[in-house]
Amino acid sequence: MRMAGAIDDVVESQTRFARDLLRIAEHHIGDADMHRAGRTAAEHAGTQLRQLTNTVAHYGAHPIEDLEPSDRQQPVATAADGALLLVDLRRLYLTARETEIAWVVLHRSALVAQDDDLVTVTREGWHQTVSTCHWLRTRIEEVTLGVVMESDPRRA
Repeated sequence: MRMAGAIDDVVESQTRFARDLLRIAEHHIGDADMHRAGRTAAEHAGTQLRQLTNTVAHYGAHPIEDLEPSDRQQPVATAADGALLLVDLRRLYLTARETEIAWVVLHRSALVAQDDDLVTVTREGWHQTVSTCHWLRTRIEEVTLGVVMESDPRRA
């Protein structure tokens, strides 16, 4: 894989990840943690993307697009719809892991190319994505417990 291809993969997956984070954070406005932390993670993803594009201009990277999602959904008024949140979190987690792998490939490519600036940016982007993956995994576990407890007939 050429460097430009690895860069494009990160830009594409990181853009999708930032948009999905923002869309889901806004959709689940009734869940304070999802709303606040999701928006913060989307901002971090956008920052990493801008740092990457500034660093790789000499590789012919494409400029980033607007990170605002084009398919905004109606906000869920309460945190009660855990099943919907769980579906969104699972999809977002898979996008996060795809993004992490894109960062890993680009990071390894930067090491081979001995591009110290790109190594630094990719390390930061990769680690930030891993951190968000951990948060998403924790939220999946928490929401799953809530959904199971809501559906348990012994709790009614």
